[in-house]
Amino acid sequence: MADSDTGLRHRASPASTTATESTAVGDNTDKGEQMHGVTPSGTVFALPKTADMLTSVFGHLAPNKPTSSADGKNARAPEANLFDFATVAIMGTQIALYFFTPLPRWVFLFLFLFWRAAYNAGLGYILKRQSDERWLQGVVVENGWFDAAKNPVAAKFFKREFERKMGGEYSFEAMPLEFNTWLLYRSIVDLVLINDFATYCIFFFAYWDWSNFGFTDLARLATGLVVLVFNLWVKVDAHRVVKDFAWYWGDFFFLLNNPSLTFDGVFEMAPHPMYSVGYAGYYGVALITGSYTVLFVSLVAHFGQLAFLTYVENPHIFKTYGKDRHLPHQILSNPAYMRVFRTYFARDLVGVVRNVDVYRAPDLFTLVICGYAIVTGLIGTRAFATAQAAVWIAFHSGVLGYVLHAQSTRRAWTRHFIQFGGSNKDAFEHWKPIYNLSISMLYIAFTVAALKNYYVPDDWTVGTFVLRHTVGAVLILLHGWTAVSVHEVLGDFGYFFGDFFIDRAELPTELFYTGIYRFVNNPEKIMGHSAFWGLALMSGSWTMAALAIGSQAANFAFLRLVEEPHMTRLYGSAVRKESGAVKLVRERVAPLVARVVSPPATAGANVTAAVVPDQQTDVARSAPAAVAAAGTPSVAARLQNVSESVRSSGVAVVDSVGGASAAAGSAAALAPTARALYAVHLDHSTSGKAEYGAPIRVAYSIPRGLAGRRDWIALYRVAGPYATSVPANSVPVLATTPVSSAGRWKYLNNAQDAPIVPVGSDAAAADADVQSGTVTFEGAAAPWTPGWYEARVHYDESHTVVAVSPPFQMTAPQLPGSTSTDGATDAMAARPDPTPADLARLLVAAFDDGSLVPPPVLASAAAGASPPAAVLDLDVFSTTAADGDSAVVPPHVARRMLAAMATVYGVDFHVAALVQFGSLAVLANRLSAARVALGSRPASRAAPLVADEEGEGEDEEE
Repeated sequence: MADSDTGLRHRASPASTTATESTAVGDNTDKGEQMHGVTPSGTVFALPKTADMLTSVFGHLAPNKPTSSADGKNARAPEANLFDFATVAIMGTQIALYFFTPLPRWVFLFLFLFWRAAYNAGLGYILKRQSDERWLQGVVVENGWFDAAKNPVAAKFFKREFERKMGGEYSFEAMPLEFNTWLLYRSIVDLVLINDFATYCIFFFAYWDWSNFGFTDLARLATGLVVLVFNLWVKVDAHRVVKDFAWYWGDFFFLLNNPSLTFDGVFEMAPHPMYSVGYAGYYGVALITGSYTVLFVSLVAHFGQLAFLTYVENPHIFKTYGKDRHLPHQILSNPAYMRVFRTYFARDLVGVVRNVDVYRAPDLFTLVICGYAIVTGLIGTRAFATAQAAVWIAFHSGVLGYVLHAQSTRRAWTRHFIQFGGSNKDAFEHWKPIYNLSISMLYIAFTVAALKNYYVPDDWTVGTFVLRHTVGAVLILLHGWTAVSVHEVLGDFGYFFGDFFIDRAELPTELFYTGIYRFVNNPEKIMGHSAFWGLALMSGSWTMAALAIGSQAANFAFLRLVEEPHMTRLYGSAVRKESGAVKLVRERVAPLVARVVSPPATAGANVTAAVVPDQQTDVARSAPAAVAAAGTPSVAARLQNVSESVRSSGVAVVDSVGGASAAAGSAAALAPTARALYAVHLDHSTSGKAEYGAPIRVAYSIPRGLAGRRDWIALYRVAGPYATSVPANSVPVLATTPVSSAGRWKYLNNAQDAPIVPVGSDAAAADADVQSGTVTFEGAAAPWTPGWYEARVHYDESHTVVAVSPPFQMTAPQLPGSTSTDGATDAMAARPDPTPADLARLLVAAFDDGSLVPPPVLASAAAGASPPAAVLDLDVFSTTAADGDSAVVPPHVARRMLAAMATVYGVDFHVAALVQFGSLAVLANRLSAARVALGSRPASRAAPLVADEEGEGEDEEE
């Protein structure tokens, strides 16, 4: 399952825009609106204007002129306070230590790590406790820092410093405790973040080796600068969206009067952009310096920031704004959905670590097979390990992709299980362990192949070994995070492709563009495959690189050919056309590029526009002529709808089917006037229809004295009636039948034993040229599958056709509620479920009308009446009846009944399923459930199911 998104596998709803990521909290101060804050106690207050970090710390170091207030009076200008001077002094001291002292460079590494720890651990500790228990406010109240009566010195100090910092009409006493506590926290943040940035710059300058600067270094410098510019844009655009309130974690202290999370700009491009792509500059600097020390320290610092996000910010965001509405949340919130969900999912094994239960056969087999693959791969040759990985790549994307495609388009997987008496639940239960084994073996086999193709370098410091392993490890971690994020949105339903199996009428799922799907339509397309690239990179093997390319290409093909079409069929216009990242590029980047790069000349387009209409006119003008030229008289028209036609549109095809027999050559030697005397048609019907179960009489005419001794007639199924009017029995050239008649044939003597002499050779000549007769097809020689057929006369024991009848229709049995007999999907869905009595009458119709008669227990059904309820519960399909007699219903009769059921109701059971069902009552029950599962009848039209006394109806709720 899945969006398309997909995926869909990606599943999301445009209407589901409730945000829960660590995202932007807009304050709308750029719109000139007066914003208000709301304290936890409900106090509403006007929010004073604040400045960004750089302006707040560095913009007021010099004295400023007074500003005008709203009433026209001069207001205090913001000034730098003691906290700002302390921040600048500490930063300047560290810079001076770098430039004017001979300290070793590792000192500056530890200075940066100190400030990074102060950020992630120190600020994280304050915010965590502030979120959980309002800790910082408690410290302020307990020590009386803002209380002039309790601690006048501290209160005077903070009042002076805050009013100098804020300027304007800010009043220390007028602001609530929460806002003043936030100002205190802002001062701490300014100190930590500015010195964190400054010491990082000092650190990477200290580890930048300028001694050897060549072309490679210049390329690294250029690439790193591009990454730094991108990082700067992310930070600037993030501040544009979040403003100072969210930049300084304001919602840990109080909320805005209209709190909401904003997804705009860079917040549409990536999850947590300030902590993910907002730290790309670290890696740009590592590129510029070419230092592994800078790279590894940057990685440690970035992981520390992600830990801050995971353990501090996200829990607070979820608590304050709520979680995203993912698919598991939708299911859990609805008891009816939960009951259906528990029918299909129950502690299923996911991978080889989650829900493992060795007492279950699928789990045990998965572990054994995976263990066997690991052992054989490691002790085997490199070629074997590589081939094993390639096989599982092909199986996972190719074989399982085909299975899902067939399931999506024609419910093939479900039909197979229903055919043998199972249910949609059975089909899904067998699919889940196969898919889980496949994806587990895909990862295991690829990892084993990477280990077999890996070699340990003699010196890790030479070449790109360290870089390859570092980047490879990061790609593997990215893959793991993507997999967890995808499962968070889709749950087990999406992991096992539930929407390929579970009908939306049964479990009404929808698309969810939340979580990671908010930013990309299908994260599994690239990020969800990054581990393969990471393993290939770490192995340093071109063989593994080829396997990674093949795996990526197979995954692309699966998404393009299987998942995306399925999502479109299932969810239609709800599938999102572009992701958040693509939308950002279209709305923000493309206009910038358009202003910088001039558009290409349009002269060529004008020429094309002038030429194309003439070309279209020529094509339209020539099309009818081409069609007319392709049609070879009336026979070509017959070929439009006939699936097994024996007619040729050009020359004789006697030699085109493996060579003609001598008899065929004799038929070709017949004079055209003699061949024209062959004719065949349906004898007893002028409507072109034959009743199901009734004998089919075919009338023929043959040239007297010239017919073959073993001329024979057979019935063949065709696609439908001819699209145009064609003269009956017009066969301008000889042709051969390339398929078997499946036993539906007879010689002209109305038997399957060859006549001793040609038919009519010893009869009195009523007509000097033509001999007529009738052949009756019944029992095993008759077709028992409703549909269109035609009769063909073959010459003298060969497959050479000398006459063909107009197509006729074998009608489906007329049961209650039947409004059509052509098996059309809409008519099929309109039919109500049959009762056991209806199926009894259908079964009686499937018996021969001559040599085989229905058993006495079904005598009332043979007479058109409803059998007693006791008869409907009898085990009529078992191999041995209860009294020890032979089977009540022979297998060939059961197959006839099933063929009719498939045409009328769209459900194709196997004869073995009837033995499993036993009675007509259980068959009616299972037929109703199968129609819902296969979509041949909507669930809302379900008829009451027949009670099943032997437990066969335990899957009814499916």
